[in-house]
Amino acid sequence: MDKDSAIEDAANVARETIDELAPRLEAAARRLGVALPLSGEKTLVEDLFRAAIRVIGAEGGIAPIEVKLFRRFFAVFSPENPWRDMTDDALKAYLFSFRYYGQEYLASAAASFVSLDKLKRIDGIDCTAHADRLASAIFRVAYLLARSHGAISPAERRELLHISPAELARTPFDEPLKSQEGPTSPRPGLGIDSPESSSPSKPRRDSNPTTSTRTENQAIATVKPSVPVGELLAELDALTGLAGIKTHVRAQCDYIRVQQLRKSRDLRTDSLNLHSVFVGNPGTGKTTVARLLGEIYHSLGVLPKGHFVETDRAGLVGAYLGQTAIKTAELIEKARGGVLFIDEAYALTGSRSEGDSYGNEAVATLLKRMEDLRGELVVIVAGYPDEMGSWIKTNPGLQSRFPQRFVFEDYSAPELLSILRSLAKNQDYRFARSASVHLEQVLAHACQSRDKFFGNGRYARNLFESAVRRQAGRVINLESASRDELMTLEAIDIHSA
Repeated sequence: MDKDSAIEDAANVARETIDELAPRLEAAARRLGVALPLSGEKTLVEDLFRAAIRVIGAEGGIAPIEVKLFRRFFAVFSPENPWRDMTDDALKAYLFSFRYYGQEYLASAAASFVSLDKLKRIDGIDCTAHADRLASAIFRVAYLLARSHGAISPAERRELLHISPAELARTPFDEPLKSQEGPTSPRPGLGIDSPESSSPSKPRRDSNPTTSTRTENQAIATVKPSVPVGELLAELDALTGLAGIKTHVRAQCDYIRVQQLRKSRDLRTDSLNLHSVFVGNPGTGKTTVARLLGEIYHSLGVLPKGHFVETDRAGLVGAYLGQTAIKTAELIEKARGGVLFIDEAYALTGSRSEGDSYGNEAVATLLKRMEDLRGELVVIVAGYPDEMGSWIKTNPGLQSRFPQRFVFEDYSAPELLSILRSLAKNQDYRFARSASVHLEQVLAHACQSRDKFFGNGRYARNLFESAVRRQAGRVINLESASRDELMTLEAIDIHSA
């Protein structure tokens, strides 16, 4: 893959990631009680721009190829970008002035990128990995810019380290993308090949910006190779608990396969309706399973892309009359080909099913597009069991279009203990025997006294992180802590959690 194609692919991945994480970032800010400087999407784009500008010219100058790839990236990522009409010389001067005279702006990202910081904090609470996905997308762009004009310099490595130490550790730097003297060997992992290593028969992406730019009606997500359904089901089986969900998903897969077999034999088949209701308390794995279902449906051939778009009322309902239908339609278009996951869907109308005109407008638009996009979109609505049951009954159209109901049970005390042990193992900790005994007592009491707001997996995560902090306060006072002492969580750490 040549440089233009590589940067275009990076732009598509970045666009998809930002579209998916924008509502997640806004929700994270609300939960953390902090204000974002801009909207979720604009904050993410600002961090992406900061990463690019910090890498460009890190060695003291800006190469023409960096200007070209910067322009190419934003032509695909955001066709209406402010640099599209600049000449190369003007854009180079702009980037240079920003890189070397906009230090106050760039310094605001010196400690951490705004979006990465917020997402990391929520990932620690919810056991998710949104920050890692964002860092990977940003790192890919920065890496391509840094490597475009030769081997990566120490200054450029420092900037890449600032974005993602984990991605930097996984990335080989032995050879440049293309030296000044000629082509080099392909760099594995990011899909970049030299002209000689590319297959002559392999079609290249058109380098004309007008043909590569996304149109208004084009889905944002790119088509990814499907993972074999067996691997995805194995990933599902590896999740703690969820016995009923695992059985339901496998039954769904069997049903789809049989319908496909019947169709291949010219037999009558049912019209697949995969829209689903996920009911369960917080922290029971609804989002994780929804994301996996999208990939499973893609692997089975019933969804073109299988990507995942998550939203809530704020992502669908507009601020004034007439805006909601447009906003909802745009989000559905982003999810087209994959899964649209609407968390706490009852908040769209709440108990005001007749009075909330904005929420009802969103529901009406959603129901119509679900019908129009049969075979191209799966909508999953999720929330508390009682609230979801009441909401579905408020509209006959909801009852008929969501035939699948997945029930996510609360985790049992042994399942929560299994989650805790997995968290500890993944972070190079282990529980002392006395700590395990005490944990069983703590978890048994928590499960007996829980209500519908009990955090389940999130509770386990919080309990583990609290124990780690308590252990740190204890171990730091030891004269010379051994490896075993650094790894072991004692009963007193759990008792204090």
